[in-house]
Amino acid sequence: MVAPTFEYATEREVPSVSPWQAAMDDHEWATRSTDVDIAPLGLPTGEHRREYRVRVDVETDRGQAELELPLSVERIGDNGGATYRVSGTQYRLTLTFELDHKQGQVHWHLESGGRDAAGRAAVLDFLVAMSGTGSLVLWDPEHGALARMSLSGNVLDDALLDERRFLTDVLAIEAWSGRKLPVPDIVDDEQGELVATMAHWIRQRKMRIRFTGEIAGLATTPLQDDVELRLHEFVDHKVFGVWVRLGRLNYRVRVTVIDSRPEREMWRTRFRAPENWLTATITPPRGPTSYREVLAVDTGGIPRLAAPRTTRRRETARQSALELVESWHLDDPQDDMIRDEIRRQWPT
Repeated sequence: MVAPTFEYATEREVPSVSPWQAAMDDHEWATRSTDVDIAPLGLPTGEHRREYRVRVDVETDRGQAELELPLSVERIGDNGGATYRVSGTQYRLTLTFELDHKQGQVHWHLESGGRDAAGRAAVLDFLVAMSGTGSLVLWDPEHGALARMSLSGNVLDDALLDERRFLTDVLAIEAWSGRKLPVPDIVDDEQGELVATMAHWIRQRKMRIRFTGEIAGLATTPLQDDVELRLHEFVDHKVFGVWVRLGRLNYRVRVTVIDSRPEREMWRTRFRAPENWLTATITPPRGPTSYREVLAVDTGGIPRLAAPRTTRRRETARQSALELVESWHLDDPQDDMIRDEIRRQWPT
């Protein structure tokens, strides 16, 4: 009955911290392992492989993750005491492994920024998992397992968690609205607070509003005295230069009629709105599926990424390693040592 035209002020939920500032920093980390298994049919021939894409599978007490990236293999030294340097860069993350048959070291460097929130979040999840206690396996599509190393755990960098929380808010907005947000390398406070506020509204599925002016609209009949209006209003916000439809606000408001005048067989009516805050529910622009996607994001999921393969559990990794051991037919005494060590680590 009423087509409202009005202005309103929104009550914003401003967080007490600024986790988006973490996106401005570089991160570095390194660790050593004294428990390394190298597959003789993997790394030694890895220098000559045609496919350079390697999957790094990590399973620790801080999570399970996998990351695909192009890794080059370089052998240093002779066959008797060879050391392998495996290195590559993917989405601003540089990984370097230095491995031999007794020990290994892994170092990573993550540059700041990255416009794709989903890709950046996947890298952060991988780094958090890699900081825990557990196993890391390098897999090559052509040569199978290249190496495995035990991770003894390191102090977790809180900056990674802060940045992941910020990206979780971005991903929640993307899942709710269906719009991809180009995250800038440097996020200012205003945009960071807006992201946190919108994510809060989305999770609550409501927001508080207050009118700052009159409500004007057309009615089918003349109105007098106090009436209750059922109003609906689409809300859009500009985030990182992209207009994002937050959804439709739905609420009821008790108003006072100021005047009502005839206009083309309708009645132009002005209402005085209350000054107190009102609670309005938000309907997502993409339908009920948005609710489930936001819940998935909040539990660590990443929307619109290709469906991930089931993370290779320790049992599967053990079985693959044992099959690899049985496939070795070299007479090098070092092979027997590696076989015995793998059986000790992964007893059947």
